[in-house]
Amino acid sequence: MTGSEPVGSEPCLIFKNLPVKFLGHFDKNLYTCRLSVIEPEISIVMSPKPHPGKPLNQGLLWGGFIIACTIAVYLPSLNNALTNWDDRLYIIDNPMIRSLSWEHIREMFTTFYAGNYHPLTMLSLAVDYRFGKTEPFAYHLTNILFHAANAVMVYFVIRRLTRKTGVAVLAGLLFGLHPLHVESVAWVSERKDVLYAFFFLLSLLCYIRFAADTENKKCYWLSILFFILSLLSKGQAVSLAVTLVLADYFLGRKLLSREVILEKIPFFALALAFGVIAVVAQADVRAMLLEHFPWYERVAFASYGLLMYVVKLILPLGLSAFYPYPVVHTADAIPVLYWACILIWIVPAIVLFKSYRRSKVVFFSILFFLVNIFPVLQLLPVGSAIMADRYAYVPSIGYCLLFGWVLAGTDLLQKYRSGYMIGAAYLVFAGILAVQRTQVWKDSLSLWSDVIAKRPKAALAWYNRGLAKKDAGDIRGALDDFSESIRINPNVAASYNNRAFARKLLKDYRGAIEDYTRTIGLDSAYTLAWYNRGVAKKELRDFSGAISDLDKAISLNPADPYAYFHRAVAKSQSGDPGGAADDYRKTIA
Repeated sequence: MTGSEPVGSEPCLIFKNLPVKFLGHFDKNLYTCRLSVIEPEISIVMSPKPHPGKPLNQGLLWGGFIIACTIAVYLPSLNNALTNWDDRLYIIDNPMIRSLSWEHIREMFTTFYAGNYHPLTMLSLAVDYRFGKTEPFAYHLTNILFHAANAVMVYFVIRRLTRKTGVAVLAGLLFGLHPLHVESVAWVSERKDVLYAFFFLLSLLCYIRFAADTENKKCYWLSILFFILSLLSKGQAVSLAVTLVLADYFLGRKLLSREVILEKIPFFALALAFGVIAVVAQADVRAMLLEHFPWYERVAFASYGLLMYVVKLILPLGLSAFYPYPVVHTADAIPVLYWACILIWIVPAIVLFKSYRRSKVVFFSILFFLVNIFPVLQLLPVGSAIMADRYAYVPSIGYCLLFGWVLAGTDLLQKYRSGYMIGAAYLVFAGILAVQRTQVWKDSLSLWSDVIAKRPKAALAWYNRGLAKKDAGDIRGALDDFSESIRINPNVAASYNNRAFARKLLKDYRGAIEDYTRTIGLDSAYTLAWYNRGVAKKELRDFSGAISDLDKAISLNPADPYAYFHRAVAKSQSGDPGGAADDYRKTIA
């Protein structure tokens, strides 16, 4: 028997008179083998080859280049304001981020907020609040830095997987510059996207290093730790558990081996636990809209969403902050297009079948995208949008890998020396669109005006632009936008309440009372409607009606001093000085 010996410049294995069967396959350009003989056992250890002739610091140089390009594209968003879409909820009116005390930190980790369990996200916002209060600069800067870090992490993950620097550079740059990611970065409230992705990629990178050398248990435990941190940032991270199986496939590991299966148990257990927490958190604020759509309609909507994600990844035009369902509040039939989109699932099925043996990269890229986009395809509808740009943040990595591989990893374009030229042109195109898109998020008026221009039947966009106009002092403009929101969807109590408020500011008290009455008809527990209708009736000297409405407002919110004050005024003017004095005392208290 002869062991391993060098032949020429390449190490090889020569076996004589020894029956050895090697299960699986490996690329000799990517891995070296080492034979270990300890009778009666023989083992073959594979390890990744270093990049020949490529110094270690080359990776750092490319990483720095990706970071610089990404930051340059997103710099304009540093001047953006906070928007009225969740930024008030997460920043201005969020009591949890007011300090970094243990009490607040404990509250972050033990309660849901806005239908989500993301304590690490809340903690990061608290750190920004510590330095910048409610000034938007610090929040935007943190989002940009995390996104730049994610872009370079995509580069390192793909470089370690494919061992091809050109592919990794193109993929990392595309991830950093793609305009579909602007929502996740320029929207302060989407801190959870850039944060969960950061730990998601760290976990994946550590696992890939562990899979290449299973003796490196440190990387395995680090992978689990980063996975937990990702889950604590956003529930969408649960898809990492399946993504690790894809990494095993790509690395040529035996998926059904006992060792590989046991390695995945902690990841799937964590994914299951946090998946349940995410569903409970959403149900806690009644964000699930299952009652609106039967299962077969949800399949049609999910299929449409899948197609649109692919289209907008390839050609990122017509992006919007809001994509409403085609039918929510009417009995109209769902357009045929949505049913036809169910056929789109045939395409990835065929491509996956053909690429399984022909192209490991294509198979991995498509499955990476599908695995990570599947949980947010609205098969379990959450909110009032059929899709969202932010949902494609991590799934788009599959497309970025495919983009880099086609242009720099195959001979398809390289023989014409055109791959990098096409890639550069596409990246410049994406970067220009991303810069333009950051300005859409400049403030609430520009954001919702953009949505209205693209989705004129989106009642939410008219409503939110009305709020922005009201805050800017354009009361008549706000009144018009609230009216249009009501015309599109007449079943939202908040729309009537805010139109009533605008009418009250314009001294149209009778119109305001009419809208407050409609508000109460839609939601009898709408405290502000009872309160404001009472105030409006007081202005019209309907004191008994005002007292009745303010009684109801106080029963719904006994701690509101303003309700006691206005009731005191109404009682005083209606000839009840004793009752007025009592309410004034309660106001002071």
